[in-house]
Amino acid sequence: MTATAGRAGVSAQGLDERIRLLQEDFDASFAKGADEEHSDLPLYLTVTLATERLALPITHVKRLVRGVDVMPLPGSPPHLLGLSSLRGELIAVYDLPRMFGYGGDRQPTSNIVVLKGEAFNVGIVVSDIGRLIAVDPERVGAVPRTVPGAIRQIVRGTTYHEGGLLLFLDLDQLFTQLDARG
Repeated sequence: MTATAGRAGVSAQGLDERIRLLQEDFDASFAKGADEEHSDLPLYLTVTLATERLALPITHVKRLVRGVDVMPLPGSPPHLLGLSSLRGELIAVYDLPRMFGYGGDRQPTSNIVVLKGEAFNVGIVVSDIGRLIAVDPERVGAVPRTVPGAIRQIVRGTTYHEGGLLLFLDLDQLFTQLDARG
């Protein structure tokens, strides 16, 4: 059981069920095109990186996985955990909490979000996987100075959602940072 699961009182089986349901929601969002109520708004997957809440564009989320085996790469930077084979495809897996100074060792039950794009197809370790949300782009504002400097470099905007600040990741900047730190 992860530290996050222990604090929330959720068993490992409960986390597996939550990830399964999120995956079903994720798959259904592509089948329907989007939630009928918010069909004109972009969808985001919320994730937690230590104390920060992040929004990932659903168009770049390929899969949600938990507890996969990662083969370390000798001489790689600490934030590159290694390679994992997901459905026969080799994916580089990066530890975002470690990369941005939130520390901690990866647990075997880490949450991994597999991201796809024109130039990338990688997994990122996050502290927790939230849910799918629709966000009006007009409600996304500038990045406040209170966002830590390292993370600010990969954030393209923010909004308040469910009583807290939600950071919208710029995936091009994220992978530029991953390459630069490699």
